[in-house]
Amino acid sequence: MSFDECYIKSVMRTIPDWPEPGIMFRDITPLFKDPKALRMISDAFIQRYIDSDITHIASIDARGFLIGSIMAYQLNIPLVLVRKKASCLGKPCHRNTNWNMAVPLLKCSPMQ
Repeated sequence: MSFDECYIKSVMRTIPDWPEPGIMFRDITPLFKDPKALRMISDAFIQRYIDSDITHIASIDARGFLIGSIMAYQLNIPLVLVRKKASCLGKPCHRNTNWNMAVPLLKCSPMQ
């Protein structure tokens, strides 16, 4: 299936001024109820990285886990879950961040 940027944009939702004024939040949630759009996005990412030397896919909380797991499966590499400190199980690794929309501290699931 070929990638159709106009179709993808028509499926995604834009929420202006969220979480703060001036931010145009691109909500990918609608992709998950549209198999055609989800396949296009997944295939585009997989084709982009299939010949690369990446060793892991790191995905950020919730929606990122869904697309990240598809990519990790198709590329046959491990998935690292990045989440808020309060959501971590076990003894996770951690990294301080300055990202505008991120929590001050993100943690990764332990790789055991």
